[in-house]
This record gives sequence, structure tokens and C-alpha cells, in this order.
Amino acid sequence: MPLPQVPGLRSVPLIDPTPLYAWSPLWRSGSGHPALNCLEIDAAHAACFGRANEESRSLRPRRPPSAGPGEYKGWQTANPQRSETRSTMSHARPALRRPEAGLALALAFVAAAAVFVAVFLFGRANTPDYTATLFGQANTDAVRLKAQLATGVLGLAALQLLLALWMYRRLPGVRWVPGPVPITHRIVGVVLFALTVPIAVHCVQAYGVQLTGSRVAVHSIAGCFFYGAFAAKVLLVQSRRLPGWALPLAGGALVVVVVVLWYTSALWYFNGDSVPVLSLGHPHLPPG
Repeated sequence: MPLPQVPGLRSVPLIDPTPLYAWSPLWRSGSGHPALNCLEIDAAHAACFGRANEESRSLRPRRPPSAGPGEYKGWQTANPQRSETRSTMSHARPALRRPEAGLALALAFVAAAAVFVAVFLFGRANTPDYTATLFGQANTDAVRLKAQLATGVLGLAALQLLLALWMYRRLPGVRWVPGPVPITHRIVGVVLFALTVPIAVHCVQAYGVQLTGSRVAVHSIAGCFFYGAFAAKVLLVQSRRLPGWALPLAGGALVVVVVVLWYTSALWYFNGDSVPVLSLGHPHLPPG
């Protein structure tokens, strides 16, 4: 059975047990290797789009030198029972994964909704304190510092998106993913989240969740949604039985929310207390 044309895969000859054992980890329902999902995605893309790679092509099984065309065909299908077993197992696997994937998605959705509602209600119940400080800065100095921090968060979100596209091999001309890329993606995500915490704390202390004016309302709701979406993504990352679209959707939603938060706060400050499309609401309310 030929390997999918994916960089980084190696062919290891096996004599006993049979070569079918090399593929058995793909159907294990428990204690699977964390990289199996990526392997499956790459194999599916290789099968659908016929992606070729010279390095892996040289490792594909070759016809024995003494075998003719007819003998080579028989060599590939010498044991139809094994082929039927592989087919049966490959068709049965999605049925085993579906309940686990559905449960993981449901838990992520519930977590996102719970965090969103908790932050929203807490912000609505909080009494605004316009004298609250951020790292010792107050009033307009705190507003300027938050705008700068928010711009840093936007840059980290762009870097996260770039690393994610690299890991999924969606960057033009990039087919090889170095080992440090996934761990860098996680580290950047942790730093991004940590950078948002002081901004969010000051927003809640100084302004709470306000719905007066389109800019302020969009910013408040987007801030609550950010932490709900982050909680969902953390849960989804821990699951090994997910549809291929789940993690990209969660990550993409986070990037979009970061852009909306920056647009309604930092851009508002840098642009002289105004943003295109959205009205100002109360002009005296700084971004938060």
C-alpha cells in the first residue's frame, strides 16, 4: 500500500507482523498519537488533489524487477481479504469518531456561551470607575497605553494566523513545517491572551459593559465574545476527534474578534476619537 505523497513520511519495511500493521494506528479509537489528525488531513489532501513530492515519491513501493505488468497487479491485490478489511475499517472509523466529535463541539459551544454570559453580566453589574488605573496610568494616559497594548495584540494575532496557515500548509509554496512552528504558535497564543488580561480588567473596572452607541456596544460585546471563543478553542485543542474545520473556525473567529476590538478602541483613539461606519456614542467614553 503506497504512502500518501506528504513530506516527512518514511517507509519502514516490516516482515512480521504484516505490513498492514503499519497502518493500524490510524484506526485506533483510544490513546492515538497527537499527530494522527495532521497525518490524516495531509493524506486526504494528497488523495484529493494529487499533491506530489519528490522526497516521498522515492519511498513508494516499487514493482519487483522480475514482475511483468500482470504480475505487478496481482502483487498489489494478492490478498483481497486484506483489502476488504482495510475498506471496512476505513468506512467504520468515521462512525466511531462522530459521537466523540459531537460531544467535543457541544462542550466547546457550552463553554463559549457560559464565559460570554458570565463576562457580560459581570460587566453590566459593575459600577464604572473612571479613575481606575492601568499600570499606574489613569485617564488619557491609560487610554493611550491600552491603545498601544491593543495594537500589540493585533500584531500577535496576525502572527498567529501566519503560523496556523504554515502548520496547515496553506502558505503559497510552503510544504514543509519545521518542528518549532507548532510550539511557537502555542507560545504566541499564550502571550496574546496574557496581554489582553490587563486591558480587559481596566475596561471592566473603568467602564463595565455599556451598550450606548454603536461603537461602544460593538466593542463591549466583542470583548465578551473574545473570552468565550478563547475558552472554546482551548477545549477544542485538547480533543483528538474533531472535524477538520473546527479548529480553523475557532482560530479564525478569534482573529476576527481581535480586529474588531482594535478597530473600535485603538483605531478610535489614533484616529481622533472617530472610526468609519460606527457612530461614536458618548464621545467622553475612551476605548474600553
